[in-house]
Amino acid sequence: MKALFLIFHGFEEANGISKKIRYQVKALKECGMDVHTCYLNEENGHKCRMIDNHTLRDYGSGIKGKLRKRFELQSIVKYILQENIRLVYMRSYHNANPFTISMVKQLKRQGVKVVMEIPTYPYDQEYITRRMKLDLLVDRCFRRKLAAQLDGIVTFSDAETIFGGHTIRISNGIDFDAIPQKITRNDTSRELHLIGVAEVHYWHGFDRIIKGMADYYATHPSYKVYFHIVGALTGERERREILPVIAQYKLEPFVILHGQQHGEQLDKIFEQSDFGIGSLARHRSGITTIKTLKNREYAARGLPFIYSETDTDFDDKPYVLKAPANETPVRIQAIVDFYQTQTWDPAGIRQSISHLSWHAQMQKVIGKYQVASEKKLKIAYCIPSIHCPGGMERVISLKVNYFTKKFGYDIHLILTDGKDKAPYYPLHPSITLHQLDINYDEMDGMPVLRHITGYVKKQKLFKKRLDACLNELKPDITISTLRRDINIINNMTDGSIKLGEIHFNKSNYRELSDKPLPAFLKKWIRSYWMKQLIRKLRKLKRFIVLSYEDAAEWTELNNVTVIHNPLPFFPDRQSDGSRKQVIAAGRYVPQKGFDMLIKAWKIVSEQHPDWTLRIYGDGFREELQKLIDGLGISRSCILEHTVSNIVDKYCESSIFALSSRYEGFGMVLVEAMVCGVPPVSFACPCGPRDIIDDGNDGLLVPKENINKLAEKIGYLISHENIRKEMGQRARIHVERFKIDHIASQWKELFNSLIS
Repeated sequence: MKALFLIFHGFEEANGISKKIRYQVKALKECGMDVHTCYLNEENGHKCRMIDNHTLRDYGSGIKGKLRKRFELQSIVKYILQENIRLVYMRSYHNANPFTISMVKQLKRQGVKVVMEIPTYPYDQEYITRRMKLDLLVDRCFRRKLAAQLDGIVTFSDAETIFGGHTIRISNGIDFDAIPQKITRNDTSRELHLIGVAEVHYWHGFDRIIKGMADYYATHPSYKVYFHIVGALTGERERREILPVIAQYKLEPFVILHGQQHGEQLDKIFEQSDFGIGSLARHRSGITTIKTLKNREYAARGLPFIYSETDTDFDDKPYVLKAPANETPVRIQAIVDFYQTQTWDPAGIRQSISHLSWHAQMQKVIGKYQVASEKKLKIAYCIPSIHCPGGMERVISLKVNYFTKKFGYDIHLILTDGKDKAPYYPLHPSITLHQLDINYDEMDGMPVLRHITGYVKKQKLFKKRLDACLNELKPDITISTLRRDINIINNMTDGSIKLGEIHFNKSNYRELSDKPLPAFLKKWIRSYWMKQLIRKLRKLKRFIVLSYEDAAEWTELNNVTVIHNPLPFFPDRQSDGSRKQVIAAGRYVPQKGFDMLIKAWKIVSEQHPDWTLRIYGDGFREELQKLIDGLGISRSCILEHTVSNIVDKYCESSIFALSSRYEGFGMVLVEAMVCGVPPVSFACPCGPRDIIDDGNDGLLVPKENINKLAEKIGYLISHENIRKEMGQRARIHVERFKIDHIASQWKELFNSLIS
């Protein structure tokens, strides 16, 4: 479903409103909407109405430009109708007038749904100057007529109706990907750091904190309290109420005015801070109940905080201190006492608002419109079999189960092998299996000539049966997993959109290292195969790879999309980083490089004999065990069998080691990190560079450099605090791989192709 997010102002990088709008647009896309943003921009004196990064209408400069940008809305109507946009999400700028009413009426006549967000309600009391009240007068004259035309009014209040129009009540949301959890646990035995982040208006009531600090420091306390104000003082009233008090009571060392900050600099200030300051004077603008974005941001950071309004999402939370909604100075000692009543758990505070994501809030808005307009997609996957416990089988099972349960997709898996064998990973009962019974597996071990002739016959049979199956199903989208199906998928006659997804990296796709052939022949065969593959991939609508690193290798293609593999779990528990154990996991095959890890462990164990390495997996066990015995490290290097409770094993460990020569993605890295275990990994192709932020949530080592691998493992062993903090950051950073996020990217891709 196509949507337009319509605003009547511009964007500023550090502006909280601008960031909020970007989060909302992102959330709408994650909900499966094809969203564009319409906003105003001013460059070189010209006022321009923009759609995303393209100019829709240049209004010129001067007075003429100012008037036209206010009242010329026909270009928006024309764009919406031309692009077949079905939902308009309009952010009120308190600009109800005959022009906006006419715009909405025209859209409604064409069947377009229009909802309007009123960010703050009521808002009349915010207009305090004579000029502001004059601007408001026009809005007051027409807002009821505008409300009558709308399909709904989005509000963050508890009002059931606004200006006579029915409301859609939501909370201000959080983009958890954009707001990191606080990691540092500051020493608060002697001092406490407060933080207030806002474009400071009188209704924020920061003056109440500063007057409270004046009272507090009048007693000459030994315990110091600091107040970090991040954001500009927006007007004369705000400067008059704050700056003189700071000067009069000599609070300059304790009240720090940072101005506007964003990005890493803002994160650093939050790491230094311990307690958040929300709005303390909403009563000044006549508001008693509101769900402010700032309260949610503090909770997402993992900070306890204070505010004075009614916010039903937080009023009963144990990490919230409520201030009276009046003009008395806030008692700083009360904040200190409250903070010291317990040990605060930032992760627990953040987890308590998981339901307040922007994704969840925007879904409330679009749900009833989306359901009515969205087609139930039918998707067919071509995959050899699903009875084996392989990585590709696991990922596809995870995705299709989610697609079926959450999105209601009609999923069909078309198989060539494994007849009468049950799926290794459970599948949703609504998923349909189609067994073509080609049985390529029976060719394993055949002589070369017989293998070739048998393959040709089976490919002809596969092409015939697959085409018949797809023509019977008539799916909207057919997805090749780049096995034998890629050679024939583009020749199918069913009319579905054809996609390909690869679960390897380009460099190691169709690997021949295990084949008993001369090197020159392997090189020729691989070159021929790759040229053939590129021709097939060019014909696909989209080719999906697992990492940006791998995407950069497919230089011959212009249809590449990156979607990472999803996390199979997100456990409640995590490692505390104190156990003297390193963990690795994977099949005992040359690709995983456990021979190099064992050699590196020989170096590590000499310096840290009290630590243990456990490698979980199965395969060529005897060869690895001989290497361990030969190096004399059998007491500290232990080969374990594959286990079903790998999460428990991650949580019992403090460091994860990945020694692979190559990977398709490296999901074991993400699995370890979500358990709070920091990784040390070869920077092999492909995946680790996409997953690990080197030095922040893990460590990258030059590929196949055994000495460096040993050095970095030893570094984390020797630096316990760094290891534990890195593990905390790792768990937070891999939230981006949650199935909700990854599935939404697939949904957005599917919808963009269908529409």
